[in-house]
Amino acid sequence: MDASNFAYKVRFGKMNEKIPWVEVPEDPGPRWETPSKDWRNAHTSYFDLSSIEEVEEDFREVYGSLLDEADEPVIYKCSTIAVLPAELLVKIFSCLLTEDPPRIRETWDASGSHIVAAPYFGWLNITYVCHSWRRVAICSAALWTDLGHGLLLGPSWTKEFLLRARWASISIPSFEHYPKVIEMLSDWILAHLAHIRDLTLSGNWTHLRLPGHVIQKSFPELISADIDTGDEHSISTPDLFYSCVPKLRRLRLCNIKAWQLPGDFQGLEELEVHHYCAWCHAKRPGSIIPTMKNMLPSLVEMLDVLDELAPTLEHLRLHFSLPYCDPEAAPTTRKASLACLKSMALSAEVANLVQFLRHVDFPLSARLNLTCMPDELDGLRPICSLLADRFSHAEGESINITRVELGTGRYGDKVLICAYADHLAEHMHGDSLRLSRRAAEPILKLSLAYASGNDYIDMFMTFLRTVPLQDVYHLTIYGSWHVDAEEWHTVIRDSFIRLQNVRLLVLGQDAAQYFFHAIHDTTPSATRDAVAFPRLDTLILRNVDMSLFAHSATDRAPFEDQMFSVLQDRKDRRCPLRALVFISCQGIGEAWIVRLRELAVARAVMFGF
Repeated sequence: MDASNFAYKVRFGKMNEKIPWVEVPEDPGPRWETPSKDWRNAHTSYFDLSSIEEVEEDFREVYGSLLDEADEPVIYKCSTIAVLPAELLVKIFSCLLTEDPPRIRETWDASGSHIVAAPYFGWLNITYVCHSWRRVAICSAALWTDLGHGLLLGPSWTKEFLLRARWASISIPSFEHYPKVIEMLSDWILAHLAHIRDLTLSGNWTHLRLPGHVIQKSFPELISADIDTGDEHSISTPDLFYSCVPKLRRLRLCNIKAWQLPGDFQGLEELEVHHYCAWCHAKRPGSIIPTMKNMLPSLVEMLDVLDELAPTLEHLRLHFSLPYCDPEAAPTTRKASLACLKSMALSAEVANLVQFLRHVDFPLSARLNLTCMPDELDGLRPICSLLADRFSHAEGESINITRVELGTGRYGDKVLICAYADHLAEHMHGDSLRLSRRAAEPILKLSLAYASGNDYIDMFMTFLRTVPLQDVYHLTIYGSWHVDAEEWHTVIRDSFIRLQNVRLLVLGQDAAQYFFHAIHDTTPSATRDAVAFPRLDTLILRNVDMSLFAHSATDRAPFEDQMFSVLQDRKDRRCPLRALVFISCQGIGEAWIVRLRELAVARAVMFGF
């Protein structure tokens, strides 16, 4: 068999239940302490490597019933699954676990003579499928780092996960679901903290002993940490890691009062802080501004920390965690100089954002990604004026503003529009400014969760006046959608003449149907002309359940009819789609594939788990 032309057409299904259990050495030993992206080199001493031909034969033996030659929407070409990157296998594995969590299942032991209890993960028994999967499953630590899968199986399997993860990267999930197991293993886990290089803590764990002890321990080998309290009320951790993390380079904190942390984090290269609870509290009906002020750092506290991190800090991401702008506070001229900064992402209301940028100096070449919630009276004028003033003395330097996202004043439930650097230049009337546009084409991203018709349209039309939609190349829509098709048609008509890519992500039942009904009405009473996207070549549908759109009670055509009508129209215009991608748990049926091929879609790709 020609390995270079070997192609798998894989439909995910269930595997043979009688697959032997493969034991793994209980103690990985010192040879496993150094991670390697190439598992062939790192673990040759533990397993005999088969040739490509042997691995392919083994793969076919196990998956013989799945490797038919029928036309399938998913085609993945590779010489052998053994050479697939571990990162890809981890992603596939994670998707499978999301749909089918691990559980105990009886299977055969290594001798094939006894039935033993072993964890079963969807269609994949993680310890043995074929030679390549067996080696990757046992040797790739990334497959064993989520303790949630071990916690479901009890203390012994949690220990097994920790051993196979080699203590290099540990993800401890929501603790409230596994309090007994966590407490039983507290001492055992704490005894091995010195080996951990990558730590993730998530979930509401403020009432448990272990996580509180974990974040108060020193981690001499820790390189990356991600800590999320999962708590509606943020907590203060003044003794985080006891400041003994000499190798820490990446730190992400969510709902933790990070700016009150003393100590030495001077080697930090990446810092990300989320403070969503403060934002949610401030936006609730009846909330008061002091509530938000008390949950956020003061400007002085933030500048103190940034001064300490400045010598090494390269990437800074602060989401809804900037100091509250108090007009009555005493002004200060103090600034933090972030000379090494390469990128900065900020999410805040315009007033808070402007206050922060006035007190921070950074290289003009640093990439800026700003999410601005416009002021009710001044809109975006304060941020545009500030940036224009800041960059007016650039003296020919290229300014790299990746994008500016405009919001409506409430996080997560209204519209966000991404406008790139050239749009910002128009706002500022900065003809002399040279704005670097390293990102490709302008993108319009709409967050439509909980958007109501009239309010949404009013806000949307207001934003459309500030962004030249004729320059938009990529349109992304996500969230549930309750906008009438007629209103949507009015908004998009003649607006996206350069549109090349449309992504519909995680939409509710009516969302995709509204979209196609708006751009191409196929009902007998249609009064609208079809909206032409002359350059559209890619359509991506993600997490859209195709079975939801065929209700006879609606006055709209079934979703599949709308979809095929649009594709037929594009074919008639001699501009068929180049790529049509579905990412859905339910997937699409064979009839869809046949129809899509008839409509000459060059690449119809579907990933279904």
